[in-house]
Amino acid sequence: MTPLAQPALRCAAALALAALTLAPPLGGPARAGDRLRVVFVTHGQAGDPYWNAVKNGTTRAAADFDADVRYESPESFDMSAMAKLVDAAVASRPDGLAVSIPDAEALGPSIRAAVSAGIPVIAIDSGLTTWRSLGAAAYLGQDGYRAGLAVGRRLGAAGARRILCVHHEVGNVDLDNRCRGAKDGSGAEVVVLPVPTDPREVQSRVMGALQQSREIDAVLTLGPLGAIPMLKAVDELDVRSRLRALATFDMTPEVLERVADGTLLFATDAQQFLMGYLPVASFRLHQLYGVLPTEAWPTGPRFVTRELAPGVLELARRGLR
Repeated sequence: MTPLAQPALRCAAALALAALTLAPPLGGPARAGDRLRVVFVTHGQAGDPYWNAVKNGTTRAAADFDADVRYESPESFDMSAMAKLVDAAVASRPDGLAVSIPDAEALGPSIRAAVSAGIPVIAIDSGLTTWRSLGAAAYLGQDGYRAGLAVGRRLGAAGARRILCVHHEVGNVDLDNRCRGAKDGSGAEVVVLPVPTDPREVQSRVMGALQQSREIDAVLTLGPLGAIPMLKAVDELDVRSRLRALATFDMTPEVLERVADGTLLFATDAQQFLMGYLPVASFRLHQLYGVLPTEAWPTGPRFVTRELAPGVLELARRGLR
């Protein structure tokens, strides 16, 4: 965990504990008799396992705080569809809105409308550089560029000089920043490979890139949607011996198994469970006492290496990491 993340997460833990244990003030909560209602709207595509831990965080928080928590996302990476989901959430007047911001220009009007309606907003996962300008109260997630820098340093230390960065969500600025950070952190040349979410197409494009340039000596994927097809491409071409490192952002049980056996140098951990759980705790405290966090809380990146992977694997299988 980064030094910056440690105090932030200690504060986050204290916040959650307070929300669980503090009794309502005399006279009852600010909206006596009302059950806390929270809506999450993210850009998480259907089938992307990264978001499972976020969803499980919302489910756990809903149970802990007896809250009505709804999670919404478009079927694909579609900012127009996501903006409509935010608009619908605003119309329902929840006690809090948690939203990812992969494209501030596209989502800005809808988020500002929530703020103008008096709905507290917490940004999660993406939007570190834009959440404040849109009126959100706080941010939970990681800095895509700084995470990329940290990843790049590790790849550079492994000897990488030409890195293939497999980008599965073109248009997501935070993912763009991961590739850019990896370049600056490693000092290597980075070739960005845009891919769709179809695993067969991802595998085909990675195979094509590796066949076209034998100078590629490391492959970095930006999430599990790219990681598993990438590994299949490397296996099918039988080029593992020529590559200095394979690595990915984010993790699933299958990814962790490949970290544990040494195939992947590491996977990053953004601690998405916190992104689902802590906004609900924050909105509960706001409902009771009118208080909200006001800063960005970094939740990552942490790095899961071969030594750590077995201990994380069981939690990942339960959708908590």
